[in-house]
This record gives sequence, C-alpha cells and structure tokens, in this order.
Amino acid sequence: MKEVPSQQSGKVLSSEDILPDLYRRYVMEDCSTPPKSSNIESFENCNLLRYHPQGTDAENEEKLREKTIALEMNKKLANFKNTNRKINKLPIKVLDAPALQDDFYLNLLDWSSQNYLAVGLATSVYLWNAANSKVTKLCDLGVQNIATSVACSIKSSHLSLGTNSGDVQIWDVEKLKLVSTLTGHTLRVGAMAWNSNILSTGSRDKTILQRDIRTNTPFVSKLAGHKQ
Repeated sequence: MKEVPSQQSGKVLSSEDILPDLYRRYVMEDCSTPPKSSNIESFENCNLLRYHPQGTDAENEEKLREKTIALEMNKKLANFKNTNRKINKLPIKVLDAPALQDDFYLNLLDWSSQNYLAVGLATSVYLWNAANSKVTKLCDLGVQNIATSVACSIKSSHLSLGTNSGDVQIWDVEKLKLVSTLTGHTLRVGAMAWNSNILSTGSRDKTILQRDIRTNTPFVSKLAGHKQ
C-alpha cells in the first residue's frame, strides 16, 4: 500500500482513500480538469478509462462516412460473381474488302457514331450501313492517288479522308458531298483524330496539323517535333 502526502492538510493518505475519490471524480463525472478540492494535485487525463481522445463532430462524421463506404464496398464485393465473358468463335458478319492495304502506318477502317463503317480500298472509299447492310461508294480518288486513312467525326456527319498526296478531304456522308479539301502536308496522311470541330492530321512528313473546319485556313497550328 502506497501512501501519498496531502499538501493541504499534511495528512498522509492511503491508496484506500485515494482510489474511490479518483473513480468518483474522473470516471463517473464528466469533467475536463480536476476539481480544485481534489486531494490529488494534477492529472494529465481526466477520463482515465478513455482509450483515445474524442474527435470533433466533423472528424466523427468523416470516420462514419468512411466506415459506411467500406461496408458498402465489402457488400458489393461479396455479391460479385466472376463470370467469364462469352465471345463467339465465328464472326457475325463477313465483308469483302478487296485491295485493302496491309500497312501498319495506315488507318483504313473507322466506325462512326451513326453506325456505319468507313473503309478505304485503294483509290475508293466505301460506307457500310450496319442497320441495313447497305454498301455505298463515297468517292473515287483516281489512278493518281490512294486513300491512306479515314476518320469519322463523333458529333457530325463529316468524314475526313487522308490521301497519299498529303491532301485531306472533308466529306458529308449524309449528302455524299465533298465539303472541302485541306492542304498543308507534303507526304501521305496516315493518322487523323477528331475533337468536335478540330481535326488533327499526322503525316509522313513528320508534322501534325491542327485544323478547324469552321475556318477557311488550311490549319490553325503546326507541330513539327516528331522524328518519324
């Protein structure tokens, strides 16, 4: 049994006198600091049985939200079934594509948001409608030129056609009409990409041209940092 001297009365207090007083004042009562009338001079923690300090309301709400999200994720993972995707071993449609060039640097196929497939075959470009399987010939470049890339606009009925001469043609596939011909490249155009009304074209001449089809200028900017 350990004895503790009291500074107020000079009386020596035993542990039997101190422990009930500690339990009553610092466990049963909700207090933040020891009372002035306590026989014990000071304590760092008022609630002796608390494992960690209590956070603010915002911190508690954040912890509760994180626990709720974790429980929901665990529930979803528990209900998740690993099902294998079934892929047909045979094609659902076979299209004849004579004279389709086998060249890694060319992009001669593109599927539009309007559900038609554009294909560049040598000097011609064809459109295959997936709704009715109808094939339409869009254009013929003649014996002096060939198609090297096709790209369909996502937000309009425009189709861009890159050629071996370096020119880029813009077509309206609904009207089957040539809208404009854009110059700027000196060699074949093998890659194209649409972003709304902006068309980016990459050529074998090591340049990329940014074109705005709403303007009359061939291109609005030029990137010339490529080595191949």
